Amino acid sequence: MREEGLIDSQRDAQRIHYFIKNEAVNTIIATLKNLYCP
Repeated sequence: MREEGLIDSQRDAQRIHYFIKNEAVNTIIATLKNLYCP
């Protein structure tokens, strides 16, 4: 997904934090969360 430009990461010591770069994907995930995890 990183190669497609959908996610990016940031290293903090031994941890890696991933985040969504594409706002459209973020909206889709938020919608699914609202539907299935109220």
